[in-house]
Amino acid sequence: MSYADPFSFVIGKLWDAIEANTNFKTLVSAANRIKIDAGFKPFKSTLTEASVPEVTILPAGKRLFEENPCNGATITQVVHITVSSGLRNTSRIFPTEWRIIQAIYTAINDNTDCILDEKWESYKIIKQITPLPIEEGMTYDDLNKELIGWACILPLEIKLFLPSSLLGLS
Repeated sequence: MSYADPFSFVIGKLWDAIEANTNFKTLVSAANRIKIDAGFKPFKSTLTEASVPEVTILPAGKRLFEENPCNGATITQVVHITVSSGLRNTSRIFPTEWRIIQAIYTAINDNTDCILDEKWESYKIIKQITPLPIEEGMTYDDLNKELIGWACILPLEIKLFLPSSLLGLS
């Protein structure tokens, strides 16, 4: 798939990695994988038993130009992978978290299909993926909507290095 910007590329590649885990696909139906790309359908206003677990990858901020050598610059994209379980017990949240953790680990460490080897505009721009502490709770109203249950936020920091040419310098 072609991406117009590096941020859409990163989120697309994360989805590819997560959906490569067949156990994840068994746990989370395609309709409950909420993608905010061009094909985005509005968020569900209410969750039902059939619409959970629900998983979304959301942009959560950027740090610009922390490293700025003469041949380019870094941008760190933070994303939140969110999971809504719809249950007050952990029977959906933990298995879904586990499959996402497996998928991210595999994407970073796979010798034959590593996410760090993916190219955008002919460059390997993803340099590092750092998982941050996972937040879990039943008080995430934005995630749970009207169906009360466990939810979690799995934050990742993705360090990108963009050559000067991609940043607009010749």
